[in-house]
Amino acid sequence: MTTQLISDTRKRVVELTERMGEAARRSDWREVQRLVDERGALLNREITDDEVTIVNIVRTDRAVTELAAAERDKIKKELEKISQGRRAVNAYRDNRSR
Repeated sequence: MTTQLISDTRKRVVELTERMGEAARRSDWREVQRLVDERGALLNREITDDEVTIVNIVRTDRAVTELAAAERDKIKKELEKISQGRRAVNAYRDNRSR
């Protein structure tokens, strides 16, 4: 790989990483996954030894993971509320018909 191509690939990896973080902050999980896939393909072709780039990638990956986990927990709580509401409605119906 030429030096210019390596540099362009690194820039693209950093750009995709930053866009992943932005998409995660917007809770756009489909876009996050698309960017993860695109970035992964680039990283599989060229593993960079640029320490600053790697640190920034790892930092953003952690932030995206934390945002995804928070969203997952939020959805789980919402589903639990819906389930609890259904149980209450069913109990009300059962008691009313007796």
